[in-house]
Amino acid sequence: MNCSTISSTVVVSAPAIVAVTDTTPSVNGLPGGTTTALTGNDTLNGSPVVVGTAAGNVQITSSTVPVGSGLVVNADGTVTVPANTPSGNYAVSYTICEVNNPLNCSTISSTVVVSAPAIVAVTDTTPSVNGLPGGTTTALTGNDTLNGSPVVVGTAAGNVQITSSTVPVGSGLVVNADGTVTVPANTPSGNYAVSYTICEVNNPLNCSTISSTVVVSAPAIVAVTDTTPSVNGLPGGTTTALTGNDTLNGSPVVVGTAAGNVQITSSTVPVGSGLVVNADGTVTVPANTPSGNYAVSYTICEVNNPLNCSTISSTVVVSAPAIVAVTDTTPSVNGLPGGTTTALTGNDTLNGSPVVVGTAAGNVQITSSTVPVGSGLVVNADGTVTVPANTPSGNYAVSYTICEVNNPLNCSTISSTVVVSAPAIVAVTDTTLRLMDYQVAPPRH
Repeated sequence: MNCSTISSTVVVSAPAIVAVTDTTPSVNGLPGGTTTALTGNDTLNGSPVVVGTAAGNVQITSSTVPVGSGLVVNADGTVTVPANTPSGNYAVSYTICEVNNPLNCSTISSTVVVSAPAIVAVTDTTPSVNGLPGGTTTALTGNDTLNGSPVVVGTAAGNVQITSSTVPVGSGLVVNADGTVTVPANTPSGNYAVSYTICEVNNPLNCSTISSTVVVSAPAIVAVTDTTPSVNGLPGGTTTALTGNDTLNGSPVVVGTAAGNVQITSSTVPVGSGLVVNADGTVTVPANTPSGNYAVSYTICEVNNPLNCSTISSTVVVSAPAIVAVTDTTPSVNGLPGGTTTALTGNDTLNGSPVVVGTAAGNVQITSSTVPVGSGLVVNADGTVTVPANTPSGNYAVSYTICEVNNPLNCSTISSTVVVSAPAIVAVTDTTLRLMDYQVAPPRH
């Protein structure tokens, strides 16, 4: 046999392995998630790679992610994005190597896109806050959402913060870090436009701005009808305050001009009464005011809210002074010539002071009188009694009534004694002459 043996070399080449740069569809960074495979465009021998451990597959043998990002390149070529990852484009490099030929490799850098969640500040109208004591509203952020869920205001990852706010100039309103609004005491009622901006902690530039309405209500103001303690109408005087029972927000009112006070803005008194409603709620009763119950209406309005008012009618009581006719016994009047007594009213009092008989305000008048029948005595308007001539002596009971000019029904009746004295009668001794001692000569012719 004519033979020859030789050894030759069969060359087997590795297939072309090509990792192709890729940009993933975005993953929402708030909940996090997993990307599509970065290897989706990679090829082995011109065909899409299959990542695995079998012959003909490729494996990811190494990878690099941005420091601190928390991204993880998985064995299947996907990338895990952890929750609360800030939005951005993350450069991720990786190497794929052929299972059949572990040194047949390709390295590439791709981009993992992390998106910010939707942040939506929603306009809100707060439940009302009473402006007199002030208070704090509910959170304006109560309707706001981050990624479709209610926001949590705070500083932790996944929270939102209020980064700016605007309140009406001079209102004193303060937007707090937790989204509530502080309404200071003595804030006038009204609807206050408050704008604010919320931004995501994870993505400080992912923000939403909105204007909401803070409602401040007026406190309840209640004027309560009152009846004053009586004021003596003769000297006049000042009542207690009609506002003593009135309330603002359930507490007694303070009449004044300061914030939180009330003012009397209008009042009505009976025509011709002369009564004056004072700024402090008292009523001035002038001297010589007739007794009676006077209807006085007034309106109180809140200083903070001048249109928040209450009107009521109260009663001012004016009393009559004490009138006292005092029994008297006059100095005697000589009944022969007659004459006039001193005034029977000399001891009488009005409000504790001696009466003045007349027709002016503050005076008294004698409105009726009775004298003994047939005596001829006359009670005069000034309180004296005229005793006619030839009046028999004796003590004459004279009754009379005095009534106050201001209050004609405020009267007092008394019986006094008018003393009439007998005139002095004097029998004078006399001595007569004898007739013989005084003979008269006969007439001459």
